[in-house]
Amino acid sequence: MPSTAICPHCLASLDPQLDSKPSPIPSDLLETNRPPTDPEILDIHGAIDEKRAQKTRLEARIAAVQSLLEKLRVDCDNLDDDIQAHEGTLSPLRRIPIELLSLIFVFASRFKYLEPTPWTASQVCHLWRTVALSQSEE
Repeated sequence: MPSTAICPHCLASLDPQLDSKPSPIPSDLLETNRPPTDPEILDIHGAIDEKRAQKTRLEARIAAVQSLLEKLRVDCDNLDDDIQAHEGTLSPLRRIPIELLSLIFVFASRFKYLEPTPWTASQVCHLWRTVALSQSEE
């Protein structure tokens, strides 16, 4: 089955066969209960076949657009992840001086109702682990 050409910018069909053609069936036949003549029956079968083929092409186009949409959604989700990772590097916690971080850990360790502070803090990142464990040695 030949693929349908789609404009990558606007997703418009580049396949002129997808445009609807007027029905070759006389309008009075479509709008009344008049029985078709034998030649009209042949025309009707031809029109039905053409409409079915057109529908198949449209369904293929829909599938292509849905596939593109899914890819774009995945790309968008990946960009969200990248943005979040980049924003994380700007966290003010990353710029706390080691001396201040050390004082915070010492202060937090004085509260009896908190979990053991050095061990909890050491699970955050390498720097916090180093600072927290150095506090537990003092």
